[in-house]
Amino acid sequence: MKKNKTTIILKRITANIIDQIILSLINYQIAWFIGEITFISFIINIVSHCCYYMYFLSSEAQASIGQKLLKIHTIRCDHKKIDTKLAFDRTLSEFLCPSIFMINIQIVNMDFNNSFITIAVFIVTTLTLILSIYWYFIALFSANNQTIHDIIFDTTVVENK
Repeated sequence: MKKNKTTIILKRITANIIDQIILSLINYQIAWFIGEITFISFIINIVSHCCYYMYFLSSEAQASIGQKLLKIHTIRCDHKKIDTKLAFDRTLSEFLCPSIFMINIQIVNMDFNNSFITIAVFIVTTLTLILSIYWYFIALFSANNQTIHDIIFDTTVVENK
């Protein structure tokens, strides 16, 4: 079987930015309808991200809209099709650190008068930020430009043939 060419990190980032713009347009409409940015709109945001990526990664193209525009797609390293469960699990893990980070930012904005809680939230936020950076930064040094969620779920992003 012919080896697929892994894509460069810049293409992955650009595809992700395109997808985030699409999802933001959808989620801002929902937030506007709800009336404010609340915990409910945050949950809807996470669910919409999971549904979006789960649908597109488990589709025949195995690519999000951003990936399709840049002519790249996600594959399993064993070349089997990405099923819905794998797409969901991979997506959930991909947004784990950013979600924890955003929750921590919301907690920080609550203005606790307890210095222990403030320090604990600051430490967790800092550690989450460091882990988030490492999560994607590792792709610069891995053999197939894989991020942590790619390594965990044995996937990689490749150029279309």
